[in-house]
Amino acid sequence: MKFYKHIYVVLVLLFIGCKQNKNLTIINNEEVINYDTLANELPIGSKLLFYNLNDSIKSKGNFLKKVFHYYDSINKVENFNLKQIKTSKYGSFYKPNEADNLNEDDRFALQSINEYSFFDLVKMFNLENDFKAMIFKGGSSVYDYDGNVVLIDRKDLVVINKNEEIISEMNLYYDFSDGITAKTKFFYIDKNYNIYIKYYYEGEEKSRFSNIEKYKILVNGVISKQKKVK
Repeated sequence: MKFYKHIYVVLVLLFIGCKQNKNLTIINNEEVINYDTLANELPIGSKLLFYNLNDSIKSKGNFLKKVFHYYDSINKVENFNLKQIKTSKYGSFYKPNEADNLNEDDRFALQSINEYSFFDLVKMFNLENDFKAMIFKGGSSVYDYDGNVVLIDRKDLVVINKNEEIISEMNLYYDFSDGITAKTKFFYIDKNYNIYIKYYYEGEEKSRFSNIEKYKILVNGVISKQKKVK
């Protein structure tokens, strides 16, 4: 009987070890990340953005908290949905370039006054024609209303080809506050590679959400603006 118990314990430990290392391959006694298994399935983002958020704020005190927590941490508790993938391969891959200038209304929060550090990979998913899309998180240093330097948390989408060359990039999320007003950008990406963007504005007198803006990742890897969605 003890013999069978020992076998059972060994099998359980092996199962746990395999489960914990499902993204790793052993080559020459070194652990190598299997990037194909890191690819996520779409959609990514919160469907709460499609609700009538202005009405929901009045009736649900925790509604905004749920929306914000999908994209960023609350009380320094990191959100599992966009948690860093620790990898040396993409740990020094991306710094914003075109993403800062795609939307003129976002430049004040995105164009950093200090040099960027490399962003951290948090999501990766496969596209058509051997393209890959990755979401990176990082920060921009900007001035607030009083001229103080503040760090803006942000997340950017990057599309690469099979040679790992960047085809296109865009900002998906940032959270900015200057002490008087605040602006937050949210996103949702569906299974057809449509990207939905929605803003939340907060002022001294009232707060509101914008209409939805729609983008799409085309078959050639280019991110193209489509139209606003009511």
